[in-house]
Amino acid sequence: MTLTSIGDLSHALMIRSRSATLKQQVSRLTQELAKGETLDLAKTLGGDYGYLSEIERGLSRLQSQTLATTEAAIFFEAAQDSLELVRATAGELGSALLSTASTLTPDRVIGFSQRARQDLGSVIAALNASSGGRHVFSGVATGAAPLPAPETVLEELRTELTGYSTSAEIFAAADAWFEDPAGFGVIYQGADADLAPFEIGDGDQVEFGLRADDRALRSTIRDAALAALVADTDLGLGVETQKEILESLANRFLQGQSELLALQSDLGHSEERLESARVRDDAAKFGLSEARNALISADPFETATRLEEAQSQLEALYAVTVRSSRLSLMSFMS
Repeated sequence: MTLTSIGDLSHALMIRSRSATLKQQVSRLTQELAKGETLDLAKTLGGDYGYLSEIERGLSRLQSQTLATTEAAIFFEAAQDSLELVRATAGELGSALLSTASTLTPDRVIGFSQRARQDLGSVIAALNASSGGRHVFSGVATGAAPLPAPETVLEELRTELTGYSTSAEIFAAADAWFEDPAGFGVIYQGADADLAPFEIGDGDQVEFGLRADDRALRSTIRDAALAALVADTDLGLGVETQKEILESLANRFLQGQSELLALQSDLGHSEERLESARVRDDAAKFGLSEARNALISADPFETATRLEEAQSQLEALYAVTVRSSRLSLMSFMS
């Protein structure tokens, strides 16, 4: 029977305790070396977490601001893309009409009317755009598309134009209906109130006050709808009247370019402010991150040296343990 003295038991317990301590030290130093941060914050900070907590709060606040600024930038980008499509569509249609205004034939009138119908659909689709689940041009009513289907616009406008035969009467009736709250104002499904300003931090806001019932946008919809209805058989307009309308529309489309560009310019200014806010927040986050790293970073050279020392001690302890476990009475007595 093997007899184990109290001294041997104490020795074994000491080895196990030292082994556990060294294993924990190796594990901690390995993590610190991988992360580049100390895990013993209480020792590193001397028990004072105030400054670190302040830095963490600042980083969290900046992260929220960055998210809000990014969402706003995406929203404004969607609006800018929509306006560019509207402007390009109106400009191309106006240029095409202007280049052939003097040689319009009944067949070409029909062709332009069909093209204008498609372009009206493109304009309405662009103004019904959404970003992040919110309709861009609906004011505060972001859950609803601001404009109905193109056929609804054409049907309502056709009713208003029926019975008129001259280009002057047609334009007057169309202008009146698009200005009338009981006309276009009824089929416009957005809100009358603008979207709330975007908060981008430090009391700074960026406003978005553009809706689908803006005068420049309504004018584009009106002119595209008139071009689409110019060959409509229910109106029964004469060929000369059709030509007069299309010639006038060509100039209207091209003159409207400056107003649409002004809207894009305003959006561009807001986008510049958003970009400036993003750069400002990134710089602030970098500064706070550097301060945080200075507080909690673990010196890689020192950590690696301590890790190597701990591993060497652990290996030496294992070697001692192995030799101790192989002792026999004969080897002890020899």
